[in-house]
Amino acid sequence: MPNIYLEALPQDIQSRLQEISENLHGDCSSAEIAGFAEDLEAFRGRFPDNAFLLNLYAGVCYFQKETRRADDLVRTCYSLQPEYLPAKLGYAHLLLEEGDLDKIPAVFNGKFVLSEVYPERKVFHITEVIKFSMFLAEFFFLRGEIQHAQVQLDFLKQIAPDFPGTKQIETLLHPPQGLLANIMRKIGLMG
Repeated sequence: MPNIYLEALPQDIQSRLQEISENLHGDCSSAEIAGFAEDLEAFRGRFPDNAFLLNLYAGVCYFQKETRRADDLVRTCYSLQPEYLPAKLGYAHLLLEEGDLDKIPAVFNGKFVLSEVYPERKVFHITEVIKFSMFLAEFFFLRGEIQHAQVQLDFLKQIAPDFPGTKQIETLLHPPQGLLANIMRKIGLMG
């Protein structure tokens, strides 16, 4: 699926960004990730408004545990390209982490179906669908809308049963008994 932001860059930079993107979630050493960050910082100097670049750089910063820098990149990406789905998801995650749940619907124009957020699009990449559904499951869970969260989990189990994020959402909605009891004890709900 074409990415207009990636395709707007010179071919050599596109190739390097794709390489970084493909390798980021593998077994990368901290030195390799530091190299990714150096390249991305240099590319950002040349293309400061490129949403694909900003989003990828934020991901690398999260890997490096540079949360403040990553959060700043996410906010910048969203402010520059608010219609870019990864920018929307990144910004919505920040709002979720900050507890600003009431601001999240506006990020998605009050819509919680991907084809309604982007009515002009007829096709979505599977990773877009998975990440959107994962986000919605977490969002609905935190709002106490467990049935809506469960619908997202059921959908994820259909389209990506072996995806690690599907397992994370399942654990969120249905924690192992011992884990739930430990959490409840820690927050004072059980003696």
